[in-house]
Amino acid sequence: MRVLGVIRLSRETDESTSPERQRDDIKKWCDLHRHTLIGFAEDLDVSGAVDPFERPQLGTWLREQADEFDVIVGAKVDRLSRKLLHFVQLIDWANRHGKVVASASEPINTGDKWGRALANLLAMFAEMERDWIQERNQGSQQLAREEGRWHGGTPPYGYLPQKHSSGKGYVLAVDPESSERVREMVRRILKGESMNAICQDFNARGIPTPSDHYRSQVGKPSQGHRWKTTALIPILRSKTILGIAEKNGQVILDAEDRPVKRAEAIVSREDWDNLQVRLDQNSRLKTRSATSSFLLNLLYCAECGEPCYRLITGAATAKVRHVYYRCRGKAEKRNDCTATSVRADALEGTVESMFLAAAGEFEVMKRVVLPAESHVEELRQAQESLDYLLNEIEDKPAAVRQVYQPRIDRLQERIIRLASMPERPQTVEMRGTGQTFRQVWDQADISERREILKAAGLRVFTIPPVASGSTDAVDSYWAELSGWNQIPADEIEESRGGKTQTWSGVLPENHSMTQGKRVQMRLDPHETGGPYIWLVWHGDLAEKIRAKMQ
Repeated sequence: MRVLGVIRLSRETDESTSPERQRDDIKKWCDLHRHTLIGFAEDLDVSGAVDPFERPQLGTWLREQADEFDVIVGAKVDRLSRKLLHFVQLIDWANRHGKVVASASEPINTGDKWGRALANLLAMFAEMERDWIQERNQGSQQLAREEGRWHGGTPPYGYLPQKHSSGKGYVLAVDPESSERVREMVRRILKGESMNAICQDFNARGIPTPSDHYRSQVGKPSQGHRWKTTALIPILRSKTILGIAEKNGQVILDAEDRPVKRAEAIVSREDWDNLQVRLDQNSRLKTRSATSSFLLNLLYCAECGEPCYRLITGAATAKVRHVYYRCRGKAEKRNDCTATSVRADALEGTVESMFLAAAGEFEVMKRVVLPAESHVEELRQAQESLDYLLNEIEDKPAAVRQVYQPRIDRLQERIIRLASMPERPQTVEMRGTGQTFRQVWDQADISERREILKAAGLRVFTIPPVASGSTDAVDSYWAELSGWNQIPADEIEESRGGKTQTWSGVLPENHSMTQGKRVQMRLDPHETGGPYIWLVWHGDLAEKIRAKMQ
């Protein structure tokens, strides 16, 4: 009879089932039974769970060359299949096509009913062995993760695998090159830089992406991928940069149901927490460059309350270019505002002088958050751990669930205990920095000065002078905002030269100038050509300035 030998191996590492050993066993079986070996269907690196009809070589023989053999022989039943259903389907196909399925090392011959029964029994045990092997492999990987060892695969960006000091297995060590890139990302984002800007910079500098960096580590050529925010987000959102083990985005727990520490942290926990807050903010806000206007998000039109933006006139190649602040409400025709543009140099210098004169001597205070006595995070972590374990045992046999049950019980007890513990709410204190606003201002660049004004709770309102040739001069004065509506209308109209019909002594209730606690009003002399400026203060600093001016 003509014999087709079947060779299968999941991995070319086991000498007991090596392709050479399987060939020898099949040849000896053919010689013993005086059959003719016409060829081999050799499928290497193919799992025993793969359907025989789907294997690269055996599948081709079964579908296209069935008339060339009479017997299908494997060195063992598990070389034919490790899945009972697939093995039964193979025997059924053989019976319908007048073929015989046999084993070179087991008394199996599907030519009779006893041989078929024994073949099915051995196939059932082969499937059970496959499941045991799979569970053993999964168990060894889980144990490696719980012990903080690296079980293989692509390492997280910032780390590289190295042999354990005991010589058994691998652990993750900080990669000097990629870890510094991670720290750079964190530093730059915490300073307010956008992820898009970082990606553009990394691409310009030729820094390899995580996938290309790993390829270079294993000796493979780069594929020239470019940095995108989609590559940054998984790195910066993951707790792996804290040295904590994760699988599929879930933190891995040890036997005590606590996060597994697998490697040295690349960034501190404080920086990681602040990073998450910043990323959440960046997902909602558009960022601006450090070269944007000095009064960005601080300057408003006093006539209509709309924000002002920075406008540069003249061609880029012109020797003289002027910078103005323009009302966005008027420019975009959102309302009937009549305010004209204001020269930036006159406005910015005056705002600086007014701010330092009013607040320069005061100490800069910083907001310090006193953490709450709260167990919310521990409770959340315990609940996540419980959900993880419950998900792990879903659809598992009772024996497996029984193994996990003590850990589930401990977690449930911890959740009940944490939920019953008292909590104290978070509080905030303002603490002095030891520096005055003037000292901090002198050391700051334009972008930092804008942040100082914002932190001081300041809004600036402006309108240009109506009559540039007038000789009228109005002194600076202060007014509580609650008393703003009591300022005589004729006094305000006189300061505007009586040439406006849109301004009156009564502001609309929704005017943005009415959102502050105190107002410092300064009206510059008309002959200087300077704009009218109001500084509206918010928060504690307003009380200090008011007390100073009384």
